[in-house]
Amino acid sequence: GEWAMHAARFRADARAALERSRDALANLPASRTGGAVTYDTLLGLLTDGEALFAYLIAVSGASEKVPDDLRRTQRAARLLNTIGEVLRDIGVAAGDARWERLADQQRRLRRLASRLEGALLEPVKLQSGFELVDFAPREPHTERWSECAMRLAARAGATLKANLSWQSVGLRHAARVGVTTTAGFLVIRALGLPFGYWATMATLLILQPSIAATWPRSIERAAGSIVGGVLAAAIGYAIHSPLGISLAVFPLVMATMALRPVSYSLFVLFLTPAFVLVADFATPGANEFVFALTRLGNNVLGCVLALLATFLLWPTREKLDLRVYLGNAVRANLAYLRASLETPWRRDKDMERLRRAAGLTSNNAEEALGRVRLEKLEDSMADTVTLTVLSLLRRMAGTATQLRLSANRRAMPAELGAWVAALSEAIEAALNRTLQPVRLDLPERERLTSLEADAVGELARVHRLLTEKMREARG
Repeated sequence: GEWAMHAARFRADARAALERSRDALANLPASRTGGAVTYDTLLGLLTDGEALFAYLIAVSGASEKVPDDLRRTQRAARLLNTIGEVLRDIGVAAGDARWERLADQQRRLRRLASRLEGALLEPVKLQSGFELVDFAPREPHTERWSECAMRLAARAGATLKANLSWQSVGLRHAARVGVTTTAGFLVIRALGLPFGYWATMATLLILQPSIAATWPRSIERAAGSIVGGVLAAAIGYAIHSPLGISLAVFPLVMATMALRPVSYSLFVLFLTPAFVLVADFATPGANEFVFALTRLGNNVLGCVLALLATFLLWPTREKLDLRVYLGNAVRANLAYLRASLETPWRRDKDMERLRRAAGLTSNNAEEALGRVRLEKLEDSMADTVTLTVLSLLRRMAGTATQLRLSANRRAMPAELGAWVAALSEAIEAALNRTLQPVRLDLPERERLTSLEADAVGELARVHRLLTEKMREARG
C-alpha cells in the first residue's frame, strides 16, 4: 500500500515536470529555436524523458514480480541503482549545459537497460525511435502596435466586465481581502501589538480565492514561522556583533529567495529569521527571543484572520464535479489499456497520445480530489472509493505500458478481446449511472499471460468499485 501511494505520487510529479518542460520549450520564440544547439538538445532530452518515463513505469511493474532466484534479484537491484546514477548524471550535465557528456551517458543507459531485460521476469525494452506527440512550438506572429493595443484593450474590457458581478471569484476575493486586512489593522491597533504589519502581511500572503488553497497555505505559514522563530532565537543567542548578524542574514536571504519557488513552508522558515535579525538593527539592544515570539504571534494572528475570512466571508468553493474528473480518468486509462492489449496493430504515435492522456487525466482527477478533501476537511466513503479507483488506474496504466514494451508481447486472444469489450461497456454504464446487473465470467487464467492476467484483475476491480462500492457509498 505504501509503495502504491509513493509510486502514484511520484509518477504524478514526473508527469507534471514533463508537461512544464514541454510548455517551456513550446513557448520559446522562433528566433531562439531555429538552428540553436541548446534548443535542439533540450528537445531531444524531452523526447528521451518521455521514453524513459514510460520505460521506468513498465520496469516498476515488472519489478513487483520478484523472482525466486536471489542472485537474479540482486542483479536487477544493482542495475536499477546504476540506472538511477546515470539519470542523475544526465540531469546534472543538462543543467550545466555540458552537452558533450550526454552522448556517452545515454549510450551507457541503453546498455544498462539491455542488461536489465535478462534480470526481470517480464523483460521490458527501452523504446528507441521515440516520437514526441502533441508538441506545437509557438508560431511566429507579427502584428502592428495598433493591433496589439486594440487586442489588449479588448481583453482588459472583457476581464473588467466579467468581474463586475458578485458571482465573480475575483470580486469576492478582493472584498474578502479588503475586509480582512481592515479588521486585522483594527485588532492590531486595539491590542497595541508591536510590528503589527507582520500580521497584515501574513494575512495578505495566506488568503487565497478558494478554501482549498488557503488552508494548506496557513498551515505551512504557521509551521515555517515556528521553526524560523526558533532558528532566529538560536542565532541571536550565539551571535551578538553587528558584523556577525550581517554575515548570518546574507545566507538566510539567499536561501529565502532560492527556496521560494520550491516550497512555501521552507520559504517562510528562512524568511522569519531574516526578518527578526534585520529588525534587531532597527531596535538595538532588544532581545532576539522577544522578536521571534512577536513574529510568531503576528503570523499566527494573520493565519487565524485568513482562515476565518475564508470560511465566513463569502466562501468560494471549487465548482467541480468529481465524477466528471473520475470518468475522464477511467475512460482514458481504459482506452490506453485496450490499445496496449491490441498493440501489434497500433501506431506508436497513437499509443503515446493515449498514454499521455491517461497520465494527465489521472493527475487532474487526483488534484480535484485533493481540493475537495481539503474543503470538506474530512473523508467520506465516496472519497475513499475514488482514491482507491485512482490508485488502480495508475496500476492499470503501468500494466498497459508493460504490455506495450514487453519483449514477450503477443496479439490479444479473441476470447479476452470479447471480455474486455463487454466489461468496458459495463464500466461506461457505471460511469453514466445506468447500472445494470452484469455477470461476466473471467477468462481462463491458464490461457493468459501474466500481464494479461494483471490487466483482467485490474479491470474487474475497477468495475466492482464503480458499481457495488459506489452504490454503498451513496447509500
